[in-house]
Formats: sequence, C-alpha cells, structure tokens
Amino acid sequence: MIHRMKTFCSSLLTLAFVNCISCTLCVSLQAQDLRVIKGRTLCFQRIADASDIYIKGPKDQYKILMPVENFSGSFKCVLEGGRAIFYKEEGVKPDGTPIKVVMARTKVNRAFNKVLFYFVPEKQGSKVPYRVIAMDDGLKRFPLGHSRLLNLSGGEVAF
Repeated sequence: MIHRMKTFCSSLLTLAFVNCISCTLCVSLQAQDLRVIKGRTLCFQRIADASDIYIKGPKDQYKILMPVENFSGSFKCVLEGGRAIFYKEEGVKPDGTPIKVVMARTKVNRAFNKVLFYFVPEKQGSKVPYRVIAMDDGLKRFPLGHSRLLNLSGGEVAF
C-alpha cells in the first residue's frame, strides 16, 4: 500500500513538473511572438469619431492623431502574433482602466519593419469601423521620390 502511494505521489509530481514546463514553454513562445516596428497612418475618411486612436507601444500605449488626407507622425508599435490592433478609448471602467474599443486590426508581413497603415472605412454593420491595409514603407520597396498607386476599386484599372 505504501509503495502504491509513493508511486502515485511520484506520478503526480512528474505530471505537475511536465505541466509546469509546458506552461513555461507556451508563455515564452507567446513572448517571442511580440515584435516592435515603426509605423505611420494614412486615412482619407474619418468615421466613428476616430480623430485619436491608440496602438500598443514598446513601453505603453501610443496615441496617434489621425489626420485626414495626410500621413500621421511616425511611431513605434508592438505587433502581437504578427497583428497590429488599433483602438480608441471610450470612458473608464469602475477600476479606473480605460474601456478599449477595437477600431481596426491587420496582419503585418514579417519582412516589414516600417509600415504604412492605410485606413479604409468598412461597410456599415461590420465588426470594426476600419479595414487596414499594411504596406511596406521601407526605403527598399518605396524609395524617396517615387510614387505608389493603390487600386481599391475592386476592378481592373489601366494607366
């Protein structure tokens, strides 16, 4: 009986140890999936009272003033799981933390270190007010003095 009890306790300890290691691996893998990039925004039509939006920065959230028909200032942001998530604050919870409402989210190509986030209004009734197109904004893909054309019409365009 004592031998069975020792074996059972040993098995439980081994199981707890393995579980602890797997949790540690999961947390470290999630932590590895964070990436800091430089970004700026472009928006031609502001909706949902989104003159100020936020994104997670390296140390704290970063406030982005959303100009219309012009680029925002450059900012550093943190991608979680390869995604950029933009939100606005609407009030405060009873514990004093802000209520965050997601305005847009987009995947960012792993090769992009500088990104232009182009905000396009979504159709009414969508889950989020904006669709964001993440474009490489680095000098290799978009050198100074060059122009970039983006067809958002859904149809073919000839130049």
